[in-house]
Amino acid sequence: MDLITEFANQKGATPAQISLAWMLHKKDFIVPIPGARKSERIQENLKAANVDLTDGEFNQIEAELAKIKIHGNRTDEDIAKLAHDIIKSLGEMSFYRILIKSATVLN
Repeated sequence: MDLITEFANQKGATPAQISLAWMLHKKDFIVPIPGARKSERIQENLKAANVDLTDGEFNQIEAELAKIKIHGNRTDEDIAKLAHDIIKSLGEMSFYRILIKSATVLN
């Protein structure tokens, strides 16, 4: 999105950091778990905690996202089935270890 890139340029951040900052601004209890294949990306993602979005910027992003038509089913039942399938394929303990490791990296 051009708006994300615009905010990133204004704040000296990356678009990924703006996206993560948007998620952090959205709700207190949301903890984004970004993927990372390289340590540089992990460091970049952690810096998103230092990116502050104003309420106006957040609302602009929300308004732009609301214009995007979502295709496919995105219900709680679908998400629960996906989580169940992931847990089944990984094993319950492996799934929880991944969540705990992700939370540890963010702290």
